Amino acid sequence: LLEEDNRQRKEKGLQPIRIRAGLHSGPAIVGNIGAPGRINYTLIGDTVNAAQRIEAQGKAYMSDEETAFILVSGETAALLGEDFSLEPLEEQVLRGRSEATRLFRLDSGPEGPPSDGGEDEPTDS
Repeated sequence: LLEEDNRQRKEKGLQPIRIRAGLHSGPAIVGNIGAPGRINYTLIGDTVNAAQRIEAQGKAYMSDEETAFILVSGETAALLGEDFSLEPLEEQVLRGRSEATRLFRLDSGPEGPPSDGGEDEPTDS
């Protein structure tokens, strides 16, 4: 979907859509938070903060040609099955934390590699 949308955007002279994601595993508070009239469904907690900071680290690793880039923490990597291909990256001390966090680039999963904005690759069908 992203590749097709970006092809259409390119034809119209628009910039491609680029996506970064940071995944971290752990406890979080999820739900409707706020006062009457101002309730928002949200996520809060150290796990959520770490995921956002991992996503931000993607700026340093994502190339200009890539349209999708996913970084995962060591905690999340340990939970993934054998169907996922991970590239280990250097440890990073995330803002607000004192210990280094292991980071991995998610190269592919059960559905194949994330979109890189390149030409369609042949599939085994």
